[in-house]
Amino acid sequence: MSRRFSESFLSMGQTERDLYLMVSFSFAGHAGEEAYLWYKDSQCCAQAEIQLPDTHTYRIEVIDTWEMTIKTVCTGAHGTCRIDLPGKPFMAVLARREA
Repeated sequence: MSRRFSESFLSMGQTERDLYLMVSFSFAGHAGEEAYLWYKDSQCCAQAEIQLPDTHTYRIEVIDTWEMTIKTVCTGAHGTCRIDLPGKPFMAVLARREA
């Protein structure tokens, strides 16, 4: 930890520190329009809303890192899609372009 961060963190009140530590992250990336990946980190989501191009269709899969499984939840997807998730942290959603 950098000294500046440490000093800033220690100057916060307990409530502020607790809120800072509870922040969860979500990451996303893509390979052109071939594949899109969303990683939910510590978020426990029951659903995720994703945006895909309207110009192609995609197979959407949920990657359960706890069970080490990949489950196809939708095919022919495009545009805005709402995906059901298992409500556990560290889940990922993968959308791969269909041929």
